[in-house]
Amino acid sequence: MDTNNKKLLSLIPLFSHVKDECLDEIKQIVIEEEVMLNEIVFYENTEADTFFIVKSGRLEVIKNLGNRDKEKRLAILKKNDFFGEMSFVDNQKRSATVRAIEDSVLLKIKFEDLRQLASKNNSILYAILMGLSRRLRMTNENIMKIWNNLIDNERLAIIGKTTGRIIHDIKGPMTSILLASQYIENFSEKTKPYTKIIKEQVWLINDLIKEILDFVSYDNALTFDEQNIQQFITEIVQVFEPVCKKEQIKIDTDIEFIGKAYFDRKKMRRVVYNIVKNALEVSESGSKIKIISEKLGNRWLLKVIDYGSGIPDDIIDKIFIPFFSYGKDIGTGLGLSIANDIVQRHQGHIKVETKQGEGSTFIINLPIFPKN
Repeated sequence: MDTNNKKLLSLIPLFSHVKDECLDEIKQIVIEEEVMLNEIVFYENTEADTFFIVKSGRLEVIKNLGNRDKEKRLAILKKNDFFGEMSFVDNQKRSATVRAIEDSVLLKIKFEDLRQLASKNNSILYAILMGLSRRLRMTNENIMKIWNNLIDNERLAIIGKTTGRIIHDIKGPMTSILLASQYIENFSEKTKPYTKIIKEQVWLINDLIKEILDFVSYDNALTFDEQNIQQFITEIVQVFEPVCKKEQIKIDTDIEFIGKAYFDRKKMRRVVYNIVKNALEVSESGSKIKIISEKLGNRWLLKVIDYGSGIPDDIIDKIFIPFFSYGKDIGTGLGLSIANDIVQRHQGHIKVETKQGEGSTFIINLPIFPKN
């Protein structure tokens, strides 16, 4: 048994009040286990006889929403987090599924072993109950936060409907301004620099309008078809060629997985477009972006790498929240939120690796053959 595991046990709230000599006893019933990327630790609605502590790596807690293609990520579990402990008290089945989103190491404790130990030592039982009590209090606080978020989302839905109507009304005048600028441009060479600015700003506003309209009138339906990965990536790169030429940024591709996969082409094109667009926005003139495709078992990965300034640690967990924007003077903050939702509904997930001053890597992980 790793001696560091005793220290890890003392750090989690469940055992924070357990005496040192009692931790030695608990340490003896701990089993260390490795779980690989995408491996399921346990499924929702299965019997529970163990709880887990994350020693290293990251896992996600996901909930089935009644549709086999629709999963909702509830939480990310990191080092020192623990999960599955509530069944120790209520003997209920698992309330969610836990899946590794990177190679991880877990500490496992069987309920029966812990019960036997607690029956012999009242101080262990008392400490565990204290820990569970704090956990329940925190859960209650989280429920209140979720409830408040639901209220906010209801308001957001109302705002979204109103915004959609307003934006439809704005699109008409924008078209008129664009046509007028093109008409003025024909009168004199002197007007061209100014009409160019007008047209660029109208296009920018139109892009923002499109993103907001896409959000408030979002179509959830997916159409899965067989797609050629190499062709899919090549077409996206071609879309950005004019911008790359203007900004002097190069897009390199390394298409190791050139096979075929099933996904909604239109929606996945939007996902990759949003991520590459963000990568271009943080890249300096003369730099490059790299797009890589890889096969990993029965899944495929698409990586978008930029060499910008990176994402701060206190921002990284917020980038997929709707309307959250970082490092941009202009933008809706919806691009990554929509991208993340589309990928999750493809039974996949997006992982972000970043380092300050060196850049970021967005990794889209998808099944080659999604479940029906």
